[in-house]
Amino acid sequence: MVYHFHVPADTEDGPEYLDNDSARYYFDLCRSHAIRKYEAEQRKINKILAKIGGAYGMDKLAIYARFSNGETWYTKTAEWRGKQWVNNLN
Repeated sequence: MVYHFHVPADTEDGPEYLDNDSARYYFDLCRSHAIRKYEAEQRKINKILAKIGGAYGMDKLAIYARFSNGETWYTKTAEWRGKQWVNNLN
């Protein structure tokens, strides 16, 4: 069973697209600090998903091809066996 979680990293909602004043308004932090905090939260979420993903039968995917119409193809790069991820890279 393959599940895909896609958290768009290129949206214009993140603090890297704000100027310093807007970052202070929205995050109450200067722009550079807001970017570091935002990226730290993303890393935390990725770690948690990596730990619990295998327990629920999920596989790791990588982008195989991306097209101009927005279509994206994925390939399975690792699967959960026992208590660890096993790479399927050829």
